[in-house]
Amino acid sequence: MLSLIELLANTGPVYDNTQATEQFKDGMWSFWGPIFKWGFGLLCGFILLCLCVLAGLAYFRNQNNAVATGMTDASTQKPGCLGFLQVLLSPPGGAAERGRWPYAKKKYLLSKAEFSFYRVLSQACGGSFVICPKVRLGDLIYVRKGTDKRMSWVNRINRSHIDFVLCDPQTMQPLAAVELDDSSHDSERAKQRDAMKDKACAAAGLPLLRFKAQRSYDPAKIAERLLKLKS
Repeated sequence: MLSLIELLANTGPVYDNTQATEQFKDGMWSFWGPIFKWGFGLLCGFILLCLCVLAGLAYFRNQNNAVATGMTDASTQKPGCLGFLQVLLSPPGGAAERGRWPYAKKKYLLSKAEFSFYRVLSQACGGSFVICPKVRLGDLIYVRKGTDKRMSWVNRINRSHIDFVLCDPQTMQPLAAVELDDSSHDSERAKQRDAMKDKACAAAGLPLLRFKAQRSYDPAKIAERLLKLKS
């Protein structure tokens, strides 16, 4: 009797559970797959939107702090994507509120070559001129009103400086500009910059005297060139 039951059990229909499982998985993925994809996209978009909002808030916060403290830099003026990220990750208030402004005092105003020439120039000038070192060209000359593309001309002189300016001791009127040409003036870019200074000063009516950097100078020869400024 037992053998007959076993025989009937073995010869009954066999169901493939693997195929049914795969069909179930396909059905579930066809339903939930698009939902997961859209949900993930929306989540990424929401996170990106939150980051943009936070970056914007941080930028305006930094702008307000910059205006309040008088400190502006590239990140507060034209922040690109990296500027936004820098502002977003920076602590509130920036360097100004933390009390660590990113400046340090230079040890000397003049280089050794410039100071050596300055001492001889002072001797040659006597009391006839006041010597002002490291003067921005934009503080000596200006662009006439009504000039076409005026800001382009302004930027040219604002990025340059004059080594020494000789002024009238009574009125501080600029009488001449003095440039000390050392080896750094030998490059092509430096020559173009020097030519710009020459043309700009000539157009403004400001004499520009150039001296070649040397180990030693003759004060008498320098004084001879300076006398022509008084004539």
